[in-house]
Amino acid sequence: MNRIIIMDPPGNHLALLARIFWEDGYDLSLVRDEDLFWKRMKIVSFDAAIVLVSPELPDAEAFCQRFKQEYGGQGISLILLFASSAPHSPGLYLRWGASDYLRPPWDKDELLVITEMNIKEREQIHFLMERNYILDKANQEKDRFFSILSHDLKAPFQGLVGLLEILYGEFDDLPEEEIKGYIQNIHDSTKRTYRVLENLLDWSGFQAGRLRWSPQDLDLRVLADDTISLFPFCSRDKGITLINRVPENFLVFADQRMIESVMRNLVYNGIKFSHPGGEVVISARESVDYYEVSVDDQGVGISRENLSRIFSRGLTGSSPGTAQETGTGMGLQLAMQFIEKHGGQIWIHSEPGEGSRVRFSLPKRQVPLDRGV
Repeated sequence: MNRIIIMDPPGNHLALLARIFWEDGYDLSLVRDEDLFWKRMKIVSFDAAIVLVSPELPDAEAFCQRFKQEYGGQGISLILLFASSAPHSPGLYLRWGASDYLRPPWDKDELLVITEMNIKEREQIHFLMERNYILDKANQEKDRFFSILSHDLKAPFQGLVGLLEILYGEFDDLPEEEIKGYIQNIHDSTKRTYRVLENLLDWSGFQAGRLRWSPQDLDLRVLADDTISLFPFCSRDKGITLINRVPENFLVFADQRMIESVMRNLVYNGIKFSHPGGEVVISARESVDYYEVSVDDQGVGISRENLSRIFSRGLTGSSPGTAQETGTGMGLQLAMQFIEKHGGQIWIHSEPGEGSRVRFSLPKRQVPLDRGV
């Protein structure tokens, strides 16, 4: 139901206008006093305002300009009904901020049509403004995304090209151990770049709706084992021990690809920010309707300032790891979006120098109803 406010300073036409709009199904607020009009506008959300212009409205120009300034951007129409003694030309009022007007004598049907058309037009304008705002935010996020991505892809590829040029040009003269070191660096850089591309594919697929949500019963312990198996070299090179403490038979109802991405990114971050010789532990505990999964590390931790914005919308980049590993920050954004898709939550507890604990919740497996024999 559309809601309108009608102001008639003389009060001679309030009863007539009220009957016209009530019979047409509008929710009304009727006022005679201009101060009361502005007070009602502040506390009630209206779709349109209908104001009678007469000598009792002494400064109509200031009234229209104030309305335009305070409510013109909110999709609220200002429709003026002129008395025979109106002091100015109707065109001036449109310039000052009115949306539409009617000259006397007023026709009931014309009044209702004008009101309906103005409300619909303003609703459409408001809708387009919201859509433009959403598109602008999406474009800003896209620009940040490509800026971060280009930086994080360009750097490792420059390193790869440099190392390969050395190997190609000096292979016959290099000691075997130095060649192995170059190959190890190429391997590490390639793996990091591959993880960036994995997240890029998941992110773009999710944003475009191509990554379908296909939940099924999944064993959390098996998922944790599979995740740990992805990082044998990465964890070995830093001396990080990966531990699975998820109990058996913890079954969740979730999309396998999305949760694999969440656990992969969280474990990688745990390794990235851990000191050599540390541990990254995956554990889980049971609640009534869900399981809470935790990925803990003994690394550098996160400051309060960074912690407050780490899951903020929009890509913000990532701090280098303890071995100067780079990243886009996209992994945590993906994790948040994927967990929210499941109706779960994700949060972090961390203190600088004391490591981090990232936890997320997932619904338990679907239990079929026992319908009897």
